[in-house]
Amino acid sequence: MRSIINPQDFLILVVDDVSTNLRVVRGILEPIGYQLTFATNGRQTLERIEMIQPDLILLDLMMPDLDGLEVCEIIYSNPLYQDIPIIFLTAHHEKDFLIRAFEIRAVDYITKPFQKLELLARIKTHLELKQYRDRLKRQVKQERLMTEITANILSYSELQNILSYTVKGIRELLEADRVTVCQFIQPEQAEIIAESVDEQWPSRLGEIMTNIQWLKVGDFSSEFASCLQVIEDVHTSPLTALQVDYFAHWKVKAEVVLPLIYLDNFWGLVIVDYCQNPHHWKPEELNLLTQLTQQTAIAIHQSELYQQLEKLANLDGLTQIANRRQFDQAIDYEWQRLRRNQFPLSLIFCDVDYFKKYNDFYGHLVGDSCLKQVAQ
Repeated sequence: MRSIINPQDFLILVVDDVSTNLRVVRGILEPIGYQLTFATNGRQTLERIEMIQPDLILLDLMMPDLDGLEVCEIIYSNPLYQDIPIIFLTAHHEKDFLIRAFEIRAVDYITKPFQKLELLARIKTHLELKQYRDRLKRQVKQERLMTEITANILSYSELQNILSYTVKGIRELLEADRVTVCQFIQPEQAEIIAESVDEQWPSRLGEIMTNIQWLKVGDFSSEFASCLQVIEDVHTSPLTALQVDYFAHWKVKAEVVLPLIYLDNFWGLVIVDYCQNPHHWKPEELNLLTQLTQQTAIAIHQSELYQQLEKLANLDGLTQIANRRQFDQAIDYEWQRLRRNQFPLSLIFCDVDYFKKYNDFYGHLVGDSCLKQVAQ
């Protein structure tokens, strides 16, 4: 199914050295709703493109300083502008030049004098194609980033590394202004323990969030079902006084909040903020966010299991105090630290008098109990 474009969303650069032609194009496109900007020669065209990057260029083939072919070659030599479709405006006797125009990647041409329906149809077609290519390009980039972020999240065992990469990856993926992760310390109280934020916006790291009951769980359509809160524009959303104060304080214009849940454990929240402008949340964005938060929750669970295993590996199974492995790590660390500072290292050795006789007389179970009590 072909996309339906909204003319108000597109800026077209019209280039022609004949003012009458510019007025004709303007009279056709402006009533439709397209945003327009104009240039009357090649050099002015290049200057205008540097100032504003148009979505499409209507380019006169013959101009006095730089002709359209030269301008087209210069534009497409810059990687930043290679996705801008160029449609040539040409007179009947200039059609021989069009072979060269297509060789340098122009997408189409329109013959003067302009036919309104033809002009509108060709512009609409190439804007739709550009919109599709842009969406596909963005999707490929997001999927690549998604794969990379997920792999890195799951590769870490330390919780802080997992969370730091999560907020950094989400912010890059969505080009957001601030991404935070908070962990619940009480049912309606959480601490922000990881953050990635543009330096122009206030940092929330270390903040204790209270009164989290304003999150409206399940108050959205099925496509947003995984989200706790979706706000596209704080100025038009029905907000409570608490929310208004919150968003104003943190300079938030749009926000989405997602849960971090594993094994029915509501561990925390991922919060994505846009501070510069409102943001229309697309279903594919929320789908990516949902996948990332699910992977992050899995990684958090794995981290906790890893920490438990590390703890078990460093504890004696009977007495539950540090074992030889932990002792070796601790003494190596202390030895290096004290050596740098030229301080002495002291050790205390303990022995349980007559333990063998006690163990042999009362039996191993009672001997084990004795060792546990001494260890504690």
